[in-house]
Amino acid sequence: MISLAVLYGVLRGVAAGKGVISYDDLSRLYHGVTGDWHEPHGGTWDVPLAEVNGHLKAARLPPLSALVTDRPRGGDSLGPPTTGFWGSPGVPPRPARGDDRLMVWMGFVTLAHRAAWPEALAGLA
Repeated sequence: MISLAVLYGVLRGVAAGKGVISYDDLSRLYHGVTGDWHEPHGGTWDVPLAEVNGHLKAARLPPLSALVTDRPRGGDSLGPPTTGFWGSPGVPPRPARGDDRLMVWMGFVTLAHRAAWPEALAGLA
């Protein structure tokens, strides 16, 4: 079972470093903290990230899941998440146009990088 408190701590660290990571990176970072491995693909992180987003929305903070996206292919750079992120708490439905997705996602990334993240978040277990 994925600990939401640990997940929040990992994402808080990514935000503090002004980073954006892939699901593969998230699995490695989480494993490094807990010793528990969770596969990066197949939607493993979708529900826990949405649950953390729900707590963040209640605390009037931006969704940290904006900092987790798909691994780039070839020479591509990181871009908007394709699944899981859109429509989760605090995030609108997925825009139809790619340019709109990029703009909305980058807005959330900027908010996450600028937020003052508390050490711990109430309600996370």
